[in-house]
Amino acid sequence: MSLHVPPRAARVAVQAMAFAVWCLAIPLAKAQHVSVRSFGEAEGLNEEAVWHLAQEPEGFLVVGTESGLFVFDGRIFFRLGTEQGLPLHIGVRALITTPDGRIAMADDHRVLLSRTAADAVHPIPTLQFDDVTPAGRSRDQTFHGLLWWHGSLLAQLGGRIVPVGSARMSPLPDVLRSIGNVSGMAAHDDTLWIGTTDGRLCRMTSTTADCQQTADPVSHGPPDDWAAVAIGKDGTVYARSAHHFASRPAGATTFRIESITDDRVGDGFQNHVRLTIMPDGTVVTEALGRLLVRSGSSWRILNLPPECAGGVASALLGGRDGELWVSLPGNGLAEVANFGGIENFAAADGLDVGEIWQIVRQDHGLLLIGSSRGVVRMGVTGDPLFRLAPDPASYMVQSSIDGQIWASHGINQVVNLSPSGQIQHSFQVSGLHQLLLDRDKVLWLLTAHGLDHIDTAASEPRTVQPDPHLRTPLLAGLRDSSGRLWLAGPDRLLLRWPDGRVETLLDHWPSADFLPATLVEIGSDHVWIAGSGGLMSIVRTAPNHASASPVAGPRILGRTFYSLVRDNAGRIWAGTDHGVAAFDGQRWINVSMNEGLVWNETNEFAIFIDTDETVWVGTSRGLSHFTRPELLFRHRDLQAVVSSIQIGAHAFRGRAVPFSYDPVMIRFTALDLPRAHNLHFRYRLAGVDQDWIETSSNFARYPSLPPGHHDFSVVAFDPMTGDQSAPAHILLRMRMPWWRWWPVEALYGLLTGLALLTVLHLRGRMLKRQRRILQQTVEQRTLELEAARAALEHEARTDSVTGLLNRRAIQQHLSEHLSGVNFASGRGHHRVANNEPSLPCAVALLDIDHFKRINDVHGHLVGDQILREMGERLGAFLAPEEFCGRYGGEEFLFISGLAGQPGMQRLIALIQSLTQVPFGHGGAPIHITLSVGMATVQPSDNWETVISRADKALYDAKAAGRDRIVEAA
Repeated sequence: MSLHVPPRAARVAVQAMAFAVWCLAIPLAKAQHVSVRSFGEAEGLNEEAVWHLAQEPEGFLVVGTESGLFVFDGRIFFRLGTEQGLPLHIGVRALITTPDGRIAMADDHRVLLSRTAADAVHPIPTLQFDDVTPAGRSRDQTFHGLLWWHGSLLAQLGGRIVPVGSARMSPLPDVLRSIGNVSGMAAHDDTLWIGTTDGRLCRMTSTTADCQQTADPVSHGPPDDWAAVAIGKDGTVYARSAHHFASRPAGATTFRIESITDDRVGDGFQNHVRLTIMPDGTVVTEALGRLLVRSGSSWRILNLPPECAGGVASALLGGRDGELWVSLPGNGLAEVANFGGIENFAAADGLDVGEIWQIVRQDHGLLLIGSSRGVVRMGVTGDPLFRLAPDPASYMVQSSIDGQIWASHGINQVVNLSPSGQIQHSFQVSGLHQLLLDRDKVLWLLTAHGLDHIDTAASEPRTVQPDPHLRTPLLAGLRDSSGRLWLAGPDRLLLRWPDGRVETLLDHWPSADFLPATLVEIGSDHVWIAGSGGLMSIVRTAPNHASASPVAGPRILGRTFYSLVRDNAGRIWAGTDHGVAAFDGQRWINVSMNEGLVWNETNEFAIFIDTDETVWVGTSRGLSHFTRPELLFRHRDLQAVVSSIQIGAHAFRGRAVPFSYDPVMIRFTALDLPRAHNLHFRYRLAGVDQDWIETSSNFARYPSLPPGHHDFSVVAFDPMTGDQSAPAHILLRMRMPWWRWWPVEALYGLLTGLALLTVLHLRGRMLKRQRRILQQTVEQRTLELEAARAALEHEARTDSVTGLLNRRAIQQHLSEHLSGVNFASGRGHHRVANNEPSLPCAVALLDIDHFKRINDVHGHLVGDQILREMGERLGAFLAPEEFCGRYGGEEFLFISGLAGQPGMQRLIALIQSLTQVPFGHGGAPIHITLSVGMATVQPSDNWETVISRADKALYDAKAAGRDRIVEAA
């Protein structure tokens, strides 16, 4: 049996690359729409012509383009280049991963093989490639394919198979040498399958070869070029040419040939035929903007989005987690979200009905769809659509057991349609919000004015019957398993029993901004209710009483709920303004366009659990069918990896790096490519970060890295499901700068010690010098102070005219002398220290005779000059033990250490020295005479009594005629 597809009426123009293309002319209703996530220049794939795809064991996607090799971690493409041993520009013509995880690639003239598999924690920088091109290759021969078989790397070169690399077959089996015109090849266990350009499909072992010549059983045209060969896990062999698809189950002896198209295309197309096998055994090949999917013996057509259509799929790959990767020229790389688990139907697939609202399944198997363009009936997937009631919009639709259809026309009319779509009855209502059809064939109408119903089993005429006990606006309702109606209004929740009793469970909502839209039964007396403002749980605790609480924990992307349903497995499905949220009793998941939903915005009543437990979802732009809903809850272990570390302009490769102040960029991911966009991360750099840092991005940036060893840890987690990876660790080692090496630091210490000693020495010298200067300064200041004090004291004790002691000083001197006189012999003697013999002591008052006359005749200046010269003569005459001072005016006090006759003689000598020589003043000499009163110190004397006796003697001398000495008695 062959799948024969006539050509489409509207041909697609051949692209500028001159690749011949083919297309399918299957009725539109048979095609299904798929959602994709596209990756290109924004993610780092600056070369969008992707020709080959492979996946290494850790999960990274390896992407070969016209100008280079990239590694994709789910978010970012990393270009491999000279640092990995690759040429700066290389056009990838073949790309595989070996069983041990190494990457092999070829361009036109060389083959390169990575030395090891990528590291599990830090994969990209550890990749290093070697050139393993076989010697002796002719320059006009180019490589077209690679394969690992029997521990050797085989290359397709010039239509022949040649071994390459260090682990080559030696020698190459003759059976392989005998096969020419090789176009495609695949291996399974010990068997190698080869497709040729002359229509052969050959089964090879190391010793035998079995080739079959294939031909189209209908047209018997030219031989096929089997450019793509693949082998399933069950041993089924698949091959693809531009015109045919061949399959041979394990154990079979012949191939089944199926015609793909009647379009005859040029040989240039053969190089771009692609074929891949998904992990579940589904076979996928490509068409012009479409994918052909073969499960078992049946085919499905998947329409790619418009931005991906219009070109030949240059690469296909079934990922290890069931995702499908597709590359189309000029459109980068695309991931078909939830491939095999979600079918989509949109306008491009023939479902041109506008917004899709309520969905129900009729008993005879047809699917009814209420849409903005009326009621549509659809059979099993692939059957044509039949529009029952094209106008107006049908937001709500129900089907009774007898096949009758009840639908809304707008919000003010309910119609009853026959199975063929004829309107049998029409009912006017006001502000219809929901239709509920129970098993008793009663159709309940929830309106802006209350609860109405229509008895669909009643005989003519049928009428709308209002419930007199429920005349309050109703927005949403639910008929539970006990036949009760849960009815939600703008400000209350009511419960209507089958006998008509009504309970008011809530007379207001816990949140003022809550507006109900949908309810679902969770258990006996337990419902969930949702709408604008969130999701809450309602439990009836007693008649006319219920408790309400928010449903804890869901991290739902949408903020407004439109529908809630519960499947037989107990899972809750919620339609929101941002896709579908689902809860399996343990965790929530989100399904949006990123996960394969046809459109993010769902509608009211637009989730339907089918009889086979699949889930239908209506959106504003099409219909999605979750064919395997359990896959959405599939738990996959997360594995965090560090994709790359960049220090400045250099990549970190695990070895210690020289110290620098360059910024550090660390990129990380989790090897779960289908949900990489949903993952968050926590990371911490020991010694730098105090706590774990959480981020939704996939990088961490540090201004610089301190020297030393730093453990970088990263954990990936899914905030919706709660899945979390084990920490991935990588040790960042930055060498100490040369100025922190221990010899340098020791030198620093030595120099610092020497500098400290030098400073201490200089400081000591400076302190000594300062101390010496200070001491000299102090001594100088002391001398100056002493001199000043002496000067002041001298000034205080000296008469300013004569230069002799003044009266106070001479009296003090006399007093001090008298305190040391010894009178043991009855005569005055001066006591000396150390018991030496005492000396006699006498005082005398000397008065210049007629001194006033001198002042009057010669003037006071002359008088002062005579006094000054008098002082000089007295000073010159005095012996060391003698003192003299001016006692007042022209009187002088003389103290002598001699008493009695010696004292008298000394006094006479003094007077002679003063009077024998006249005093000169610039004029005629002046002769003076002196009157003297002398007193010898007595035992009872003090200075006053001595002076008093001397003064009386002076008085007596003057009275006796002056110019004489009188000694006191």
